[in-house]
Amino acid sequence: LEPAPSPTPSTSTFPAQSAYRAYLAAGRQLSFDLSPFGFCSGDGSLTEAAPVAATFEGSAALRRTETWRFNFTNCVPNSLTRVRDLFLDTNYAPIGESRPGGSYAVFDRPLVLPTTVKVGDAGVLAIASLYTDSTKANPSGTTEYRFAARADDRADAILVDITATTTPVAGQQTTEVRTYRVTSSGDMDLLSGTFTEDGRRLIFTVD
Repeated sequence: LEPAPSPTPSTSTFPAQSAYRAYLAAGRQLSFDLSPFGFCSGDGSLTEAAPVAATFEGSAALRRTETWRFNFTNCVPNSLTRVRDLFLDTNYAPIGESRPGGSYAVFDRPLVLPTTVKVGDAGVLAIASLYTDSTKANPSGTTEYRFAARADDRADAILVDITATTTPVAGQQTTEVRTYRVTSSGDMDLLSGTFTEDGRRLIFTVD
């Protein structure tokens, strides 16, 4: 029998801030499985493009495009694509985002994780003001970004959940959670996540 894995020591600290910045500075493509929900199951992919030069709110910035592709079994529709442009400052900290045909968000501060985190750490990272488009003529709600650090099943890593809770001016609240693993050496990987919308929950697990 193999020995049971050692969980993250409660006093160990991990370099979350530099790990997240390095994660956002790079591009990658991931595939994932979707946990069954209702009669549906499926799989998909996430393409995170490396940042390119851009402008945001009149200042120099970086733009990082995420493309989600979902393939469903026994569902209508049987596929779904979502695109998000995440804008970063020159230190690779998120400062805003836009979604085609969706919303435009301006963060009240750069979204920066603490320099180091340990099990039990949590807090608000940023609050975004949402608009229907970049003219900002029509406010549409707010999104609160929070983090929570919890034990991994290995001693040299910690799990960090980044949760985005959107409260629209009209309609139901939506939640997106992404779970990352941060190692003691500063590596960061996306492991899984949850989208909750209109009372429905979609859970993905990276292959």
